[in-house]
Amino acid sequence: MGFLGIGKLIDAYKAYRKVKPVVDVLQREGTVDKLKSRKLWVTVIIAAIGALLAGIGLEADKAQPILDWLSTILMTYIGGQAVVDVTTAIMAKKNGTA
Repeated sequence: MGFLGIGKLIDAYKAYRKVKPVVDVLQREGTVDKLKSRKLWVTVIIAAIGALLAGIGLEADKAQPILDWLSTILMTYIGGQAVVDVTTAIMAKKNGTA
């Protein structure tokens, strides 16, 4: 059996098969092009990593420091992007391009 075990791999594949048709529809409708926010994708990726940690059965006392670290990265990134957005808006207003 490997690290995850064959049962968990099969469950992961079944979950993928459930999500794939939804992604295909979004791509056909052009909705995926609208989902280009870096903040959104960083949040989604970190949430997926957290779900993966829970899914592989990592004990809570071992998973919590990892989740705390990921949360810190997420909040720092979103806060930094907010500062960049505000600065860009101020500079655009100052230059008369807003």
